[in-house]
Amino acid sequence: MKALLLALFGTFLMAAVANAQPVNNEDDCATYQHLSVALAANATPTQKLISGQSGRTIYVCALHLSQNVAGATPLITFYSGTGTTCLTGGTTLGAYGGGAAANSTVNVGTGLGTVMTGNLSGDLCTVGNTAEIPQGSIEYVIR
Repeated sequence: MKALLLALFGTFLMAAVANAQPVNNEDDCATYQHLSVALAANATPTQKLISGQSGRTIYVCALHLSQNVAGATPLITFYSGTGTTCLTGGTTLGAYGGGAAANSTVNVGTGLGTVMTGNLSGDLCTVGNTAEIPQGSIEYVIR
């Protein structure tokens, strides 16, 4: 009887393992080497930062923004889409700055996890609310 139960249990266990689906809990930002793009102070507030690639997605791993303009409260909004400003089929990914005081820094993410995910095959663009945009950098992965 023991032998029969062990045989049945072994058959059940083998069937369960054979039907198991792989689990992928890896975050692309934690797994793959980062690329970086700079945001220049007082650059064009609306611009394409990263060109998308067909069938791939841009994963933003970290943002580092410095507000060095006294009296200005620039807000920078990130979009993923197509066209010059990513607004064609675009999605708003996030907005940062706005109430930041002069000479302050905003850091979003550590690089170990995704903070924004772009559209499939989409570019990454910024749209600013003033001519003064924060300077800084963006760490990202394209997969």
